[in-house]
Order: sequence, then C-alpha cells, then structure tokens
Amino acid sequence: MDDIEIEFGYFVLECRNVGAEKKAKDEIAARLQRSCIKLQPHISNVHIVTNMKGYVIVEAEASGENRHLFVEQLLGRSSTNNQSMGNPMRYAKRIVGEMTKEEVAKHLIPRSPTKGLNEGSLIEITKGVFVGEEARIITIDDGKEAVLVELFNADIPLRLKMKPNMIRRAD
Repeated sequence: MDDIEIEFGYFVLECRNVGAEKKAKDEIAARLQRSCIKLQPHISNVHIVTNMKGYVIVEAEASGENRHLFVEQLLGRSSTNNQSMGNPMRYAKRIVGEMTKEEVAKHLIPRSPTKGLNEGSLIEITKGVFVGEEARIITIDDGKEAVLVELFNADIPLRLKMKPNMIRRAD
C-alpha cells in the first residue's frame, strides 16, 4: 500500500480584537471538542505568537484547490459557495494569509528578553520615571528577567533594577 503524505498549511487568522489571541485559541479547542469533532483529525495545532498581536496561526491539513477548507469550516464559514457552516467564531474573524513552516518556526523560537544586552553596555531608559535617562548595565539576571543599571547624570550614583522591556541600547 502506498504511503500518502499529508501536506499541512499554516493559516494566519485575524482575531476580532487585539489581545484576544488566547480566547481565540481556547474557542478553537472547544469547537474541536464539541461542534467540529469531524475536523479534529485535520487541525493539528494552534499557535499564539507573541510578536503578532491580534493573530493566531492554525496548522491544518491543506492540499489541492481548497487548501483552507478545514480552517474555513472551523471558522463557521465556507468560501467555496458562500454558505454558512454553523455559528461563526466569536474571537476569530477570517483567514488573512498563509505562512511557511520556516516562517512559523522562526516566530516560535523563544527569545531571551536580555538578548543583545551586556554588562557594561550603555542603555537608555524607555519607561518609568526616568524616561530618556542614560545608564550603564551593572548586572543581568536572566532567571528573574531583571537588569541592574546605574544612572549617569545623577548627583548621587543611583542603581535601579529594571525589566528588559523598559530599556534599550543607546547606540
């Protein structure tokens, strides 16, 4: 018997609201458990990507002309004949694009929040009371995601513990 290789596609779904990615993922999981049980073998995974706010990526079986058929059915729509396939999803609107496996893998690699920061580097504070002030990194604690910095232009040497998203390199 010939082995048939199943092709999977990575479909980008637009959420109705930015920040509703987790709700959309949970709604997809609930639909696959209840109302869309027949689609379960065809939908393999749902990914939330932190740097793509307002979107989720659905990994689904995709082949032939109707590559996005299973995802459209999951959404409660069918683009083949514009008829409704049940109740539309509450937190996801539509398919806005497709990605390759390599593009998805690149987005799913966890990045260290302190990547690119080194002890002794000059930084600029971007959030908080000291916005715009320049400082030097004293220590980096990856475990707690904290950076200890010392302000330059302070009358008294002032050390602050900050989160990496509150600073940027002063280049």
